[in-house]
Amino acid sequence: MDAAMKDVKSKPSAALKTVLDELPVRTKKIGDQPKDKEGKKAFEKQVQEARDVAAQCVLTVLCAVESNKIPAAVKELTDDERDTLMKFIYRGFGERSVVDDKPKATYDCNILLKAHEEISKLMGNGPIIRTIHTRLEV
Repeated sequence: MDAAMKDVKSKPSAALKTVLDELPVRTKKIGDQPKDKEGKKAFEKQVQEARDVAAQCVLTVLCAVESNKIPAAVKELTDDERDTLMKFIYRGFGERSVVDDKPKATYDCNILLKAHEEISKLMGNGPIIRTIHTRLEV
């Protein structure tokens, strides 16, 4: 994530590509699941922790991109990267923090909406439908 944050202002698409590369969202990238019940629980906990860290990295980098640079950054991503980014955008919409005893969005929803809009302009409704109907978790 440090490399991506270093590039986010000067090369936002490179920063997004860096954090979207080799994410632990696909089972084949995670590895084989243990057979015993206790091992499975520990494995699933580790997988969820890895997904949480990956989501935090992707969303932090995305929200650090200047609003006017989002269209160009999204345009330079591959279709698979845009699909994956859309999944993280939807996850970002759902993330909440508590500030002064009030729930607040963790990530800048204006940036998330801008990226969502740009992906939709380039790819239509496909990424939205795949995000909603896929079993692939981020």
